Amino acid sequence: MSPADQKAQGHDPGAAAKALRERQLYPINPRSDKATTIRVGHPDYSIWLPTGQMLLLEMKVAGGILRPEQIDCIERLIDLGHTVRIPGSAAEAIDEVRKYL
Repeated sequence: MSPADQKAQGHDPGAAAKALRERQLYPINPRSDKATTIRVGHPDYSIWLPTGQMLLLEMKVAGGILRPEQIDCIERLIDLGHTVRIPGSAAEAIDEVRKYL
């Protein structure tokens, strides 16, 4: 899905990343338009919270489907005790982060 299509469906990676930085959080968000060294299937955002916890967000627009690699990764992270959420928009992602602040 193109960046324009993502924004039209409420998923604006730039807005989410900006909101996280404004809250003085430490998010990692690999670029989706280039090859990365982050493991295939890893959630879109890894966010270190002031409480010492990590919150992981896998952004999915309406109708978006998790790939098998994403499902495997999310299940493994949950098994390891991490919190993983799947918001459908930047606004939902921001609301999810607020729960932990």
